[in-house]
Amino acid sequence: MSKGISTDQNVANIGACLRGEGVEFVFRYYSAAAWKRMEVPEAAALSQAGLKLAVVYEDGPIAGQTRGYFTAARGMRHAQNAYEFASDVIHQPRGSAIYFAVDFDYTNTTDLQGVADYFTAVRDTILQQSSSGGQLDYEVGVYGSGSVCSMVKEGKNLAKYSWLAESTGWDGYSDYKNKCDVLQSVATGPVCQLKDYEFCTANANFGAFSLTLAHLPIRLLASAELLDTVPSVTSAPPLFPPSGLLSPDPLARLGPASLGPSVSGSVVHNATGSSFADPADVATYERCKANGGSEEYCLKIGDNGIGY
Repeated sequence: MSKGISTDQNVANIGACLRGEGVEFVFRYYSAAAWKRMEVPEAAALSQAGLKLAVVYEDGPIAGQTRGYFTAARGMRHAQNAYEFASDVIHQPRGSAIYFAVDFDYTNTTDLQGVADYFTAVRDTILQQSSSGGQLDYEVGVYGSGSVCSMVKEGKNLAKYSWLAESTGWDGYSDYKNKCDVLQSVATGPVCQLKDYEFCTANANFGAFSLTLAHLPIRLLASAELLDTVPSVTSAPPLFPPSGLLSPDPLARLGPASLGPSVSGSVVHNATGSSFADPADVATYERCKANGGSEEYCLKIGDNGIGY
């Protein structure tokens, strides 16, 4: 079993310390909420420190809005957001996983059916977005209670991986504790001065990944020594509007055209190029503006998601 942590905090600056304390992986968030979302510099810094990355998408529900939160429509929207952020911003390697969080102890039939509808839409949407001819670019994982994990993974085959939440009183915890791929538990004390985290143990394969220079966009490869100072590098423009509001029709995913490797001395970089002249760029820019994005943001995201 490998040992790790999950946290909503940016831990780029303590990656080496975490590794020195025996931490092997870090679970971080994809989300419309910028305060807890992992961005490229953090992902690169943690990878450079020798840590594996795992990601979970979560936007809600918040207290008082749990009933009826999980629906097929929300599953489609979250999956689109997660796929685009993983593919176009983080450059997450294909074949790794994106978990989706159900952070509430649902027990009644109506809510559980909503969760099932949500994950059906998540899986279908990722499959539709994928470029692998009927194969998922990113495997689906589920985070939640034992009952939710069991239903989504084993019962309905909608997820490849399951992550059991730390809440031992939630429905199905005891029955599922020895079946999950990742087990979360309450932290017993700070690690590397980090207090807001949970301890996790995981099977050998649970969909984790790491970034290499080959995964990163050209704008972050200004020098061969980039990763030595990566926390200070400005990340990619966020995929989500600055307001944090999600549109029912998220921006279409646009992949930059590859120009192949470029060589500088003995260092090989994978370069990407873009042009704002093609109609797809203009259409994306216009959708961004219609959704309330700023001029600067929409020019960036419109330029195949890589423009400056």
